[in-house]
Amino acid sequence: MPSADPAIARWYADEVQPHEAALRAWLASRFPNLADVDDIVQESVLRVLRARGNGPILSPKSLLFVAARNLALNRLRDAQRKPVQPLADFDLGGVLDEHEDIDLFGAFNARQLTNATRRAPVGKVVRVINDYVNLSARERQGYEIGLQYRMPKLPLGQFTFKAEATRNTVRETQAQAGARPSYSLDRNGRPRWRANGTLSWRREAWAAGWFTSYFGPYSDTSAATTDVIYHALGRPDYINVVNDAGTMRYWLRVEPVVMHNAYLAHQFRAGAPRWLRGVRARASA
Repeated sequence: MPSADPAIARWYADEVQPHEAALRAWLASRFPNLADVDDIVQESVLRVLRARGNGPILSPKSLLFVAARNLALNRLRDAQRKPVQPLADFDLGGVLDEHEDIDLFGAFNARQLTNATRRAPVGKVVRVINDYVNLSARERQGYEIGLQYRMPKLPLGQFTFKAEATRNTVRETQAQAGARPSYSLDRNGRPRWRANGTLSWRREAWAAGWFTSYFGPYSDTSAATTDVIYHALGRPDYINVVNDAGTMRYWLRVEPVVMHNAYLAHQFRAGAPRWLRGVRARASA
């Protein structure tokens, strides 16, 4: 159901259309007596597109589902000539699509004894402006060192050596001021040590190199056990015992990973057949 505006059509294809199948299934399960599910879906999409024409939408999926829910309730109410559920169960902060919703608010408020429980109709939601404030804080500490050495050209060619290493000492996240920080160092793919080194060689049209990387050990918190099982197994090395803010944890130890990569390359030059000149061939393992 694309719009005549190409920008709106692209937005519909990216942000709305992928949710239509899920909306259709949700309507069928939530309202099994609703006969015209496809009509509800199309009308809901039209309402979202009209709202998009007035400005950006923070959550197109949420607006689509709320509009479909209200349309479905209105259809069932019209078919049965009575509300399909008590008014107090309605989401009165949702998208209001018909003028009769105001009457529902009036009927609801008339039954309330105090102003504390009365609610005012909010009308149709066209745009939501939400200023996001990031209150979380992260602290990272560590050391990095790098080395590069290029040897003078020799009859055998020229050699170059590069190496880098990182040691992390602190990795904490605090959800808000005053909250206890959460520690992620040495856990779930965040080791203390990472390093890599490269040795390369070049001589005329030939080149070769060797690359090695090191990824240190860490604990996998999704694979946990208990103190009883840890001791029953004989305190194996593959289980890390970690003091997690005063609580002893027993997590799976992920061993360090060392990876090697080697390559040999050749560039065809003037002496090569014409169709090969300038072509670079490379083999690696």
